[in-house]
Amino acid sequence: MGEGSKPANSPAALEWIMDPEDSHISEMAQAWVDREKAGFFGNVYNETDSNSAGHLFFHLENCEFAWRVILKIVFLISQDGDALVNTDLNVYLLELLGAGDFEDLFHENAGIFIDRTERIAKTDPLFAQMVKAMGRGSLDDLIWSRIQVLGN
Repeated sequence: MGEGSKPANSPAALEWIMDPEDSHISEMAQAWVDREKAGFFGNVYNETDSNSAGHLFFHLENCEFAWRVILKIVFLISQDGDALVNTDLNVYLLELLGAGDFEDLFHENAGIFIDRTERIAKTDPLFAQMVKAMGRGSLDDLIWSRIQVLGN
């Protein structure tokens, strides 16, 4: 992630995956963005303000659900007015998601998500930026080499 990275317009690669009818995914994703934006600006986020705490690690046992929430979060970041005008916030949110919930999900399910991750990262620079924040951890050499070339 370089300095001066700018958010892209609405990522088409993510839109077709989204299920606009799934309000629980939208609520969780929005809660995550709201909580992390509050932290970025030095505010305290009151989780009782939302009917969803936004903690994805509670949903990692359902990896498809967690994947969809992560995609929705990237989409929300791409549309967020604060993140669009504040590059530092944009980078902060993407790195936090990539090195946090996405990393946890991917490390547990790399075989499931590597092809999807590559496909989306090739067309969506914000998604690629988020993926590049992930650490290697225990990923094998082949999977890690596939991640390393994303966004280059």
